[in-house]
Amino acid sequence: LNGLCKTSQFVRSSSIKFCHHLSFLPIHTSTSPAARFQPHYGSDRVQANQSPAITSSHIPHHPDPLHRPVPSAHNLRPRTQLHSQLSHRHFMTSSESAAPASNPPLHIAILNCPGTCRYDPLYKQWIDAVATKLNQKIIWEVYDPADGALPPLPDSSDPDSTGSGGQGSEARYDGYIISGSRHGVYEQEEHPWISELCQWANKAHLLKCKVLGVCFGHQVIAKALGGTVTVNPNGFEIGRHTFTASNEAIRYFERLGMSNAELDGDVAPPGKDWKMDMLYVHGDYLVPEELPAGMFSMGGTDMSPHNGLFNGSNLLTFQGHPEFLPETVDLCIDALTKRDILPSRLPDGFGIDKVRESLSQSVDAKWLGYLTVNFFRDTALGSDL
Repeated sequence: LNGLCKTSQFVRSSSIKFCHHLSFLPIHTSTSPAARFQPHYGSDRVQANQSPAITSSHIPHHPDPLHRPVPSAHNLRPRTQLHSQLSHRHFMTSSESAAPASNPPLHIAILNCPGTCRYDPLYKQWIDAVATKLNQKIIWEVYDPADGALPPLPDSSDPDSTGSGGQGSEARYDGYIISGSRHGVYEQEEHPWISELCQWANKAHLLKCKVLGVCFGHQVIAKALGGTVTVNPNGFEIGRHTFTASNEAIRYFERLGMSNAELDGDVAPPGKDWKMDMLYVHGDYLVPEELPAGMFSMGGTDMSPHNGLFNGSNLLTFQGHPEFLPETVDLCIDALTKRDILPSRLPDGFGIDKVRESLSQSVDAKWLGYLTVNFFRDTALGSDL
């Protein structure tokens, strides 16, 4: 682990962090991590090693949170200049040097939780590749919660700093991403930073900050809002899996401009049955009966009934990894096998060969990328569903 992660601050920004429950990952010296996992992007419903695109639709506040119109993005609020701090890193991305954009920059903070390697390069690749389609600037900042570094939140005493926007004295972000981790949210006694992160997530929600949680981040948000997260008794969910969106999720997706007519033919939306495919690597789950108050389930599988959460306002989570590439999952399989987590925790009838076979099939990462950026651009923070 030390040999893999012993890099400078700048080199660390280009390394690849993988998934929940890893403690070892082999180095292939013939090719650098950045080169090995450089995605290739196409159109329509893409293969698993392609990243999603985004739409320029922007959703203002409307009395009905499920049926708001989708005008242009002129109502996006400008952000104050971000302060330079020693506890995190600021990255100028390719999308920042794109042609002049009609939209203000999106300032997004990644909370990179500890694991074998770093997640933040994967999020940047996933979002940056599609942000350029809108000439949308992205300014990334990365924080390490395990080192005591958490992003500043708006000043609750500042009447103009509610939510991710506002013009208060502190640095402001358009949104936050809580990454995956090899740890479980129930390990708070062994790792106090997890308790601090859950408290931060709860405060961020109370301030109506936009927060995306992925895998471990999904579970952090669920735990912070009163849900119960445990080891999944159904086994370890890994590889490509399909889930059907809930009726509430379908209505929310359509409100965010995710209908076929608003995607401009760049990516095919899920079919009429609203089945979606994503890559997964997780052994914990949100207990089905413990859905936090005010949250809706995105839908799920028999193994994990809640494979995503949302409140129609400022919170969105994925249990899966839309930012992952097939190679990422493939190396996760190797590492988990060496730790004897796999194949023993795989469900009956789903061996490692079948997991690897699933990685060659298409996923909806590009469509989920549209959804994610529309979520960050949506300023409808007035009320939950």
